[in-house]
Amino acid sequence: MKTTFDDDVCNTKGALVRAHGKKKCTPYMTLGFGASILVASSELDVGVWHRRLGHMNKKGIKVMLSKDKLPGLKTINLDFCENCAYGKQRKISFSKARRTQMVERLELVHANVWGKASIFSLGCSLYFVTFIDDSSRMIWIYFLKHKLDVFDVFKKWLAQVENESGRKLKCLKSDNGGEYCNSRFKELCASRKIRRVKTISRNPHQNRVAERMKHVSVPGACDTHWIT
Repeated sequence: MKTTFDDDVCNTKGALVRAHGKKKCTPYMTLGFGASILVASSELDVGVWHRRLGHMNKKGIKVMLSKDKLPGLKTINLDFCENCAYGKQRKISFSKARRTQMVERLELVHANVWGKASIFSLGCSLYFVTFIDDSSRMIWIYFLKHKLDVFDVFKKWLAQVENESGRKLKCLKSDNGGEYCNSRFKELCASRKIRRVKTISRNPHQNRVAERMKHVSVPGACDTHWIT
C-alpha cells in the first residue's frame, strides 16, 4: 500500500485505489472502499486519536476538539500512555557542585582506559589506562598494546602503590567496560576486600575525574607517573 498526498487530495493505492481523500482544513477526510483502515470513526475513543496524532498531548487534543477537527469525539479521558512515558523522558542534568574529595590516600581511585588510537605509539601501544587517587590527585598512566592487558597492569600497580604508601586500596571506581567486568577482576577485588563502584554505560559524566584527565591538562595541578 502506498499513500500519496497532493495539495488538496490524497490517494491510497495497492493493486487498486483503496481510498481517496480530500483535504478539509488541516486533516484529509478519506472516502471509499477500505477507508475504515485510515479514518477514526465515531466509535473510536480518545486513545485511538492520541496514537494516530503521533501521541499528541491532552492539551493539543482539546484544542483540535474545540475547532471541530476530531469528528465523533465527545470526551477527553486520556489514560496513562506507557509509550509517551518512555519516548518523552529526558535525562536529568548532572550537578555542577564540586564533590568533596576523600581525605585518605587510596580511599578511592578512579580508573579509565583511553583508546583505540589511530596510530601506534613509539612503543607500539594503542591504549593507555589511568589510575587517579581521589585524595592526592596523583595520576599513574600505563601504556597498553591491548585492552586485555588492563588486569595485569592493575595487579602490578596495586602491588606497587600499596607497598610504597603502606595503605590498602579501599574502593575502585570505573565504567562498565569489559576490561573491568570480568571474573579475574571480581576475584581479586573480593579477596582484597576492594569495593567496586561502576558507572552507568554511556554516562561518562559519572566518572568525570578520570574522563576530564584525558581532555584537560593543568600544569602543576597534580603529579603524574608515566610508565611504559
